[in-house]
Amino acid sequence: MNPTNLPDSIFELSDHSDEESYYPMGIYFSLEDAIKDASEGDEPVNEFDSDVVISEVRERKIGWGGWSNIGKIRATITWENTYDEATDESKWSKKVEIKEEAK
Repeated sequence: MNPTNLPDSIFELSDHSDEESYYPMGIYFSLEDAIKDASEGDEPVNEFDSDVVISEVRERKIGWGGWSNIGKIRATITWENTYDEATDESKWSKKVEIKEEAK
């Protein structure tokens, strides 16, 4: 944090399931909160009739020139819907990949 007790950056959660566009889903003060919102539960919150849902958390700097860039990807949450013929049910599984912060 800087001397004014404001965060140096924020974390944007967005849906990147479609290669041509993305959908913002929320702004967070911590990486952990953004990951928690995207990965808790038994199915994705942003499912649009797809068997694979990809959410990204990007860190965006606040201040002069910080917001205009696309940010750094800090985490990717991938949900995959698979069908089990034996039980005749679909089930979501998730993978959370956290990227190390570049120093």
